Amino acid sequence: METSLTNTYCHGCKTFKALSEFMGHGANSISKQLKTCNNCRQRFTQKRKRSAVINNQPNILEVIDIDFLSEVITNLLEDTSSNNQELHLHCQVNDVNDVSYHRNSTNEYLSKELANKIIELIEDADGYKWNYNHQYISKNNITYWYYCSQRDIQASKSRKHSDPSKQRDTLSMERFDCEGIVKISIDKTTLLSEVELFHKNLHVRPIDKSVPEDVKEFIKNNIDLLPKEIYARLVDKGLNVLIRQNQIHFWWTKLGQGRYKRCEDAFDSTCLWLSENNHHIILQEIEPVRALAFETGILEQLNELKINISECGMDATYNTNNMGFELYVLHAEVNGTGFPLSY
Repeated sequence: METSLTNTYCHGCKTFKALSEFMGHGANSISKQLKTCNNCRQRFTQKRKRSAVINNQPNILEVIDIDFLSEVITNLLEDTSSNNQELHLHCQVNDVNDVSYHRNSTNEYLSKELANKIIELIEDADGYKWNYNHQYISKNNITYWYYCSQRDIQASKSRKHSDPSKQRDTLSMERFDCEGIVKISIDKTTLLSEVELFHKNLHVRPIDKSVPEDVKEFIKNNIDLLPKEIYARLVDKGLNVLIRQNQIHFWWTKLGQGRYKRCEDAFDSTCLWLSENNHHIILQEIEPVRALAFETGILEQLNELKINISECGMDATYNTNNMGFELYVLHAEVNGTGFPLSY
């Protein structure tokens, strides 16, 4: 969809809107792109105020929709970073989409994916890097601990290469007695997360290696190129040496989703995209598992080219994705040579 390449997807109202609707102020009081539009943030702020009046009890944690977690942390930082005060957030985080979409996955996989998603949102808001430390699995919950990457206990002993010619005087990361920790406890059944973020002092953040907006715009305008080619062209244009090729690949994937992504649920999005592109869906099941089959038009092409297929076969390979599904391939013999017709 062409508009999605020039607009930004809002995780609140689930629509594409102009980029100007998403601009806020980050941890360093500079303009940054948020994940929800102005209208959604205003509605969420009003909802929080009403909830605070109704649920003003010390033992009840506020429940925050995961799409607004970054905005909540950003607002907290605006109140604390100017005075270098400690940052503390203790709440519950709800992700309805994650529960509905991954209902056939294992609890361990779901919990880890959700924890990583929460950490990514926290990093996006506060500008710090949070490293996974350990986890604990109980009967009803899975709990994950993450430490600030600049926390003093994260430092490791410096090791010099045995060959003096290969030793480099690289500056080590600056460390702080910040006690920075994120604790995420996820209910195995409901996937409701209890999140506690604590930073004793908001110290200097690590060197910014994020991809700037002008580079993202270049990726948008050249989305049909491969990431490797986009990276090469950016290097020729003087790309910051701290930005790596895998970051360009990430944004190429993220910004290119608009060409095929129609909604948050991957299964529903696929069905919508196939319908838009006139692919005839011949099987669409939700229970007991999600299953989808559709015609690609390759049979008509083979008939038009008068290609005779003598033999077909089906094969499968396993462990091809993190959902644990098999990848099937349809092989055909064409003029004595085997070709994969579809996957």
